[in-house]
Amino acid sequence: MKRLFFTLALAFIAIPAWGQSPAWSRTNAEILCANNLPDVRIKMCTSLILFGGEGALRLAAIYLNRGIAYWQKGLYDKAFADATKAIELNPNFASAYTMRGEAYSRKGSYDQAIADFTKAIELRPDFLPYSGRGVAYDGKGLYDQAIADFTKAIELRPDFVSYAGRGVAYNRKSLSDQAIADFTKAIALRASTIKPSRMKPRLSSSNRVMGLLTIIVPGPITRRAKTPKLCQTLRGP
Repeated sequence: MKRLFFTLALAFIAIPAWGQSPAWSRTNAEILCANNLPDVRIKMCTSLILFGGEGALRLAAIYLNRGIAYWQKGLYDKAFADATKAIELNPNFASAYTMRGEAYSRKGSYDQAIADFTKAIELRPDFLPYSGRGVAYDGKGLYDQAIADFTKAIELRPDFVSYAGRGVAYNRKSLSDQAIADFTKAIALRASTIKPSRMKPRLSSSNRVMGLLTIIVPGPITRRAKTPKLCQTLRGP
């Protein structure tokens, strides 16, 4: 977490007049457009969009960065719109397809989600769209396809989300042993990413599996929490 004084300082940042110091203001706006604080990122990315002068690829990255911030604030329709705009600007932007796929999945539009995740995989095979597509397949009741995608995601990067998702699919198929093994692995991975003081309440909840699922079912941008991988596209998509 950022220290309090740093958080407060960023919260009151005003964009300098572009005419006064254009190089300084654009450079700093670009940096803050990838900031971890959603409100700061939205403000600075919006400023870059309004100011103009960016090439299509960089503008696509700016829209996606702002979309990530909207997602973190729970403004999913705005996140969806920014991901769509990023795709219009750069049809080969894998991360934008992944993000829009998550938005579709959240709305229950699983066919559209699967199409976007599939496109993202074609452009850049990565654990994120495989895991996201696994969730969408699970939502459609296609559990074998879900298991296959979660397995591929795990091969690319062992991740508590993918283990938990595969555990859900196994459980739906009444494959209890496999489900328990995956949930156990997911819990262990999750426990390694949070502080001990926060871990105990989570692990001692009366319905541990459902508690875990409420964490992992939302889109990967939220459930994987750390978003620099997507944010860094600003500096060269």
